[in-house]
Formats: sequence, structure tokens, C-alpha cells
Amino acid sequence: MNAPPPCPVPGWDDSALVRLTDAQEAALAWIAPEMGANCIAFAVKRAEAWVNLIFSAGPAALRSRPTRFGIPLLAPFPGLLPGGRYAWRGAEYQLAPNAADGRSFAHGFAHDRPWRITRQTASEVALALSLPEALSAAERAGYPFEIDLQARFSLETGTLRIAFEAVNRGHDPAPLGLGLHPYAAVAALTEHREDLVAEMSPPCPPVALPPLGRSTLQQFPIAGDTPVARLRAARGGPAIELRIAASAGALAIYAPADQPSASFEPTTCALSAMAQGEGGSEGMPALGPGEQLALSVTLRWVDG
Repeated sequence: MNAPPPCPVPGWDDSALVRLTDAQEAALAWIAPEMGANCIAFAVKRAEAWVNLIFSAGPAALRSRPTRFGIPLLAPFPGLLPGGRYAWRGAEYQLAPNAADGRSFAHGFAHDRPWRITRQTASEVALALSLPEALSAAERAGYPFEIDLQARFSLETGTLRIAFEAVNRGHDPAPLGLGLHPYAAVAALTEHREDLVAEMSPPCPPVALPPLGRSTLQQFPIAGDTPVARLRAARGGPAIELRIAASAGALAIYAPADQPSASFEPTTCALSAMAQGEGGSEGMPALGPGEQLALSVTLRWVDG
């Protein structure tokens, strides 16, 4: 019987991570509360060895690029906001650019803030983050809305479950979207990314992934109650499966040019919603006072 492995991502101190295991000891996950509550690794036990499904990096790399590794939590909105400027309910707001291009604000605040643990067992951890309390004075001016975020990670029978929720505790409607950005490790399935395809159901044409040095970003509307996305070799075999259980309105497929990974990105709104302004099919939805928004997914290995 294979012994449970240490964290498969080099450079991490055990004291900085929450380690989860399921009752069957068939899966392990590691979460970094101080670094955006990022799930930096998710490993499943196969016949010969443990396989890490998540592409990640050490603390220094994650700190410098917090939305490019592991499973970043995206809130209060996913996607890029060119210039960091948006309008809401007749007011103009400005956020300092934080994206690699130096001109855009990307993916909100949740992915790089320290989260507090509110509950923990061997197989589950719940964490919380409050806005605008977690923001600087300048960030509060750019996003003054009162939002409580909660994230719950749990392992059950080899499956990682992620429940991500937001509650508007303020008195005004808030621009609010949630997203998850899990990066699947190409090495878990094959040697070359161009050997992989992304499949989605309800049926969509398979998306062939590009080799390293090239990137792709494609977004699809979500249909059905529990849509499923799988990453597998075009020739068949095992797959990494993402099943969306609640509230997602769109699913993006992203393959960065500079790392051997591919990401399914479920979001509750379009990736460009904040830049489009309020309302409409592509705009940012409002979360009213006392209202709750949830995004829930499962991630697992599927044998071919």
C-alpha cells in the first residue's frame, strides 16, 4: 500500500498549509490560507503511485503570480478590467492595475489575501474573507462594497469539492461575480499538451490544446443543471474532470503559453462583465443587500 506523500510542490513549509485527506485515504489536498486560500495540490492514489492533478509552484512564484498556479479563487469579479476603471450606479471607481500587462486590474482581490480558517477537520476546511476590511485604503475607494466571502474545500471518495460563496452584508447593491481557476497539470495525463483535448457536456466540439509557446482562451455559455468538463488525451485514456454544481454562467478554457497546464474556469458571469458595466447578458450582475451568490464544483480523476 502506498504511503501518503508529502506535498508534491517543492518549497512549501508544512506549517503554511492545511492538509486534507478523505476517509478512504485515496486523495489528498493542500491549501495555503495565507496566500489566497489557494489549493496548491490535489493528489489521488492510483495503482502504482500518487498523481498530482494540479499544476502549481512554490510560495515565491505564487506570490508573484497568484492567478497562474493551483486553484485561485476569483472575487469580487473574474476577468480583466482594462485601465482598472468601472462605473456602477452612476459613480466612477478606479482600481490600481495589478495584471502582468501593467494596465489592467485582474480577477479581483480574493486570490492574494490571507484568509482565516473558520472550521477544520481531517477532510474539510472552511475559510472566510471580508471586504472591504481586507483591502487597503486605496482599494476600498475602488471597491467600497461590504461582502463576506466563504470557501469550503472537502475530500470525499477521491473527489475534491469546492464551495465558494459571497454574501452582501451592506445596504447597497454590489457588483459581484465569482470564479474558480483550477490549473490541471499536463504531466498527470501526458507528456505534451498538444496531445490533450478539452471536452464539455452538454456536447460541445472538443477543443484541441496548443503546444507550449502558444496559448488559447475560449469561453462558452453553460447549459444544463450539472455541466461536466474533462481534460484527456485525444487518443483516449484517463481524464481530469470538473463538474459544475451551482450558479456558473460561463466556462472558459485557458492554456497559457509559458507553462504545461490547462485550466477550466467556471464563472458566475462573463469574464469581461466588469468592463461591460452593469446589467445585460454580458454585464456585471448586482448582488442585492442580504443576497447570496454561490459557485460549487467537484474535481476528480476519471479512469479511461
